[in-house]
Amino acid sequence: MTQPEIQTIIDQLTHRSPLQRLSPLEAWDRALDDHIAELAAKAERNAVLALLSGLHLWNDSLDRSHTISQELSDATGSYWHGIMHRMEKDYSNAKYWFHQVGNHPAIMELGAEAAKWLSEADELELLTDSEQETIRSIVKGEKWDPYRFVDVVAASEGGRLSEASRGVLEQLQWLEMSSLIRYCAARAANAMNLQV
Repeated sequence: MTQPEIQTIIDQLTHRSPLQRLSPLEAWDRALDDHIAELAAKAERNAVLALLSGLHLWNDSLDRSHTISQELSDATGSYWHGIMHRMEKDYSNAKYWFHQVGNHPAIMELGAEAAKWLSEADELELLTDSEQETIRSIVKGEKWDPYRFVDVVAASEGGRLSEASRGVLEQLQWLEMSSLIRYCAARAANAMNLQV
């Protein structure tokens, strides 16, 4: 596994279009998923496995991500585990795993990024005042609330929010995934003496 190889995968997933659905049904790119699985089979360090779990999840490969995250007994593994269960619409289980995460550094970074994005997002103008309020409730100040995000995603997936709201939630999910991937990539690079 090399730095350029990992960075190529991250770049491909970062720029995928359209954005990842809130509840994906199958892998976005099966060949990429197989490539990530090959890398995971060779990985020996938890930091690298956490990154690969996230890459699987960002590629909509929920089962492969879940298999890896179950083996990680740290907050990062719990974070991936929580996102995966939210994506599969197992909302109470997602909240259980988010409870295990605590004050993860990626959540702190995400809060600031999400607050900034929400303050500038033209997409919110397409929403009703009630939907805007609901979505803004995910971030208080610069503090990301993963439990509230689960509730709002559940409302969206249950048809209680507009399609425009779904697009905003997908953008917030992209910010969440990006933040955690950056965190994992830095830790994996450190663990492998790579620069990602």
